[in-house]
Amino acid sequence: MHVAPRSLRHWLVVPLLALGIVAGATCAHAYAPYVLGGLAQLDVFDRADGIALPVHGKDGRHYVVGTPAHEYALRIRNTTGGRILVVTSVDGVNVVSGDTAAPAQSGYVLPPWGSVEIAGWRKSLDRTAAFFFTEH
Repeated sequence: MHVAPRSLRHWLVVPLLALGIVAGATCAHAYAPYVLGGLAQLDVFDRADGIALPVHGKDGRHYVVGTPAHEYALRIRNTTGGRILVVTSVDGVNVVSGDTAAPAQSGYVLPPWGSVEIAGWRKSLDRTAAFFFTEH
């Protein structure tokens, strides 16, 4: 079942800015476009085209440009030999809990060298609300 998607700005602050990765007792905030704190790699994919979107930097922030009405997904890959916890938010909303984003929230545990694709905000175990681009 598909839930009505939430809208995002055409220029999307790389959700990645709000992506936190926790390994053991340390926390790294995602400010780099592809390698996050040396622990993970992040790609933003246009789901209609199936391609990774280029990340653009400006004034210390990272952006992706998406085609309006296209859905997108985040693919996060653990680049370490240990398990990591990936706490992710888009537009300030935790993708697992739906709560206002904070580093100590629920996330995905990735096995060594494992990955996860996140295509929307989790509404239940069976449903997500898709990420998609709108006009700026």
